[in-house]
Amino acid sequence: MDQILMPLADDRPQKYSLPDEKADRRTMTGAISRFGRLVEPLARLGVLPVVLAGLLSVSAPALAQISLVRVTTCGPGAFPTTTCTVPSTQSGNLIVVAWASAWTTVPTVGSVTDNVGNVYSQVPNARSVYSTLMMNDIWYAKNSKAGATTVTITPNPSGNAGAAVIWEFSGVDTVSPLDQAAVLNNQPTTTTPLGAAVTTTAAREVIISTMGPVGSINGLLAGSPFTNLIFYGSGWAHLITSATGTYAAQWSIAGGQYHSNTVSFKAASSANACDLVPDGTVNILDVQKVVNMLPGGTEPCTANITGPGVCNSTTVQRVVNAALGQACVVDAPPPDTTPPTVSMTAPTAGSTLSGTATVTASASDNVAMAGVQFLLDGATLGSEVTGSGPTYTLNWNTTSASNGPHTLSARARDAANNTATSTGVTITVSNGVVTPHTVTLSWVASTSPNVTYNVYRSSTSGGPYTKLNSSPISGLTYVDSAVVAGQTYYYVARAVDSSANESVNSNQTTAVVPSP
Repeated sequence: MDQILMPLADDRPQKYSLPDEKADRRTMTGAISRFGRLVEPLARLGVLPVVLAGLLSVSAPALAQISLVRVTTCGPGAFPTTTCTVPSTQSGNLIVVAWASAWTTVPTVGSVTDNVGNVYSQVPNARSVYSTLMMNDIWYAKNSKAGATTVTITPNPSGNAGAAVIWEFSGVDTVSPLDQAAVLNNQPTTTTPLGAAVTTTAAREVIISTMGPVGSINGLLAGSPFTNLIFYGSGWAHLITSATGTYAAQWSIAGGQYHSNTVSFKAASSANACDLVPDGTVNILDVQKVVNMLPGGTEPCTANITGPGVCNSTTVQRVVNAALGQACVVDAPPPDTTPPTVSMTAPTAGSTLSGTATVTASASDNVAMAGVQFLLDGATLGSEVTGSGPTYTLNWNTTSASNGPHTLSARARDAANNTATSTGVTITVSNGVVTPHTVTLSWVASTSPNVTYNVYRSSTSGGPYTKLNSSPISGLTYVDSAVVAGQTYYYVARAVDSSANESVNSNQTTAVVPSP
């Protein structure tokens, strides 16, 4: 380490150390020259560093250590009547809320709130589903306030049953923690399902992954680095990484289809908003850069300290303060209160529809879209179509509606949960007279005591199968009245014990519904 003597303003010699590996681009002579050029514009701004040594400091980049503070389960029950009680939260942490719906329901989550006013956001494109049987969604609150003890989850429709897992982590970025998100919907039958995979952009991140199986779950597959929790028939896991890479939790289940969602959050870093170069530290280089970004300067304003694209004397003062060893103070962005725009694009007003019709809407937002919920006569039509848009499409089986006039519309939702509803279009459903058909099924009783039964159907031999009954069947017969003439269906039954554990599939039986 070279030792350099440099006189300060009072001419007393002071000793400074300059790391050898930085000497090639940050020689002391260059630093003094740059500082000299900065004095005049900083003085005009009323921002004058008082200690040159602080601006010349060099430190290695560092990432905070992410730590799990606690994990809490909530439910099952009907939400939001069921509320989640958690240990009192700490200040500046990340809170992650994952919610799973009850079997045979695929609602959306309308909001997540707590008793101290933390702001929860849905992770865009992180809602996963399997058919019409189940869904999982993930929300989070960054830079938490202390003292939250009650978390309220409100699904849409309200009163939908489900369960939740809530994590709290320290050491996570408090400004922009969200890194990656991925989903897998309607995955085929397997005994070793691989969850949705994310490729991280930072070495230290925390990854949250959930997996909902159609059948029973055993846990993580041996050798998986994740830490898991088996709750409410689903898998919930987290992993704190130490290197960039592609990560996915792999599970062990009895067999069947599944769905999964995974999100990752970045660690807090010393390379903060005031590190404009960036090189892992805040010093004279960053002060020079922010001065160059002032109006009339030589560089465009890319700082996001006192607001995105704002460079003024306050911005400069905060970079100087950070260079002198203080915290980089960053103003929180204003809340997004602007609703999205949405319009129906198909079908057109006055159309007559029959069979399966394509319903399409166009939606956009000033920040980010989350999804579009189609409406029939004001009631939800199918599940929310998620994604960034701008085009959202739903295939609608019009035989589910009565013949006659109806109104179609679309409700758009952005990432901040602002909503807007399109103007409705009036259409006419005309499917003629449909001859009803039914399929009656029966089976031999299980030899196990105190069991009920579930019946599953598929249009493909061997599955995947969809559960038909909404409540357990205590008898040995079931009538399927939701069949279409000219179609072939494949059925299996499963025995269910008092803990809701299902048996393997029975033998498959086939039913051919006559043509009209």
